[in-house]
Amino acid sequence: MLVRFFVIAFALCWLITIPIALHVQGLIETALLPPRAQWLIGVVPIIAAAWVTRGSADRSTWLEDALRTSVSPMWYVIAALLPWAMLGGALGVRMLLGKELPHLGADPATLAIFGVLWLVLAFGEEAGWRAYALPRMLSVRGFLGAATLLGVLWCVWHYPKLYASPYLHLDALSLKGVAQFSLQIVIANYVLCWLFVRTRSAIVTSVFHGSFNLVATVHALAAIDPTLTFVMALIALSIFLVDRDSLSSARETARR
Repeated sequence: MLVRFFVIAFALCWLITIPIALHVQGLIETALLPPRAQWLIGVVPIIAAAWVTRGSADRSTWLEDALRTSVSPMWYVIAALLPWAMLGGALGVRMLLGKELPHLGADPATLAIFGVLWLVLAFGEEAGWRAYALPRMLSVRGFLGAATLLGVLWCVWHYPKLYASPYLHLDALSLKGVAQFSLQIVIANYVLCWLFVRTRSAIVTSVFHGSFNLVATVHALAAIDPTLTFVMALIALSIFLVDRDSLSSARETARR
């Protein structure tokens, strides 16, 4: 069922984004869907999880993990503020090194609208990647193996959508941006997986995911900002060092 989940998640996502990317890059004249339709991929993972669990006993377990809200309020606060702490840390590092600060900006109305949008789309992803796929990978591979593999798959899943942007072109220069994005999203996945292991809640991971997307709304180049990625890596490493016991027992927890 896990393999089927990934096949469906990739197939649906790429059916939407590859034609749009080819059109945006000027390789085909028209696409069946407009460029804005690329945002539909945010609900693809939850659709894939719902499809593979239909009529099975696995459905209730998945829904519990996807919809769990009964966790300590502390975790919602951590999930919401951690991306902003990463941004603040990146700005601090830049100031210490005497580097130019990135342009930041978004009006309150934009933040409110995108805050809701990002949270909804984040839940569509988290209910699939973290609530469905991660526990089933943890039971076999443990935290480091499962989180690494899931991070790579999640990263590659995004690739056609990257080229559905008019700001990224099919050339050698774009590969640097894709590489920077890839590194950051794999590191972010470690943090997301840690949040899920500690809370068993896709709602909590959705708060982090949506909050980080809101950071990217304020800082347009956040996904390819090497300083931000560096700070994120330091935080992920700190989590490994401080919370090793929880992560090392993740395999046993996933089997329950």
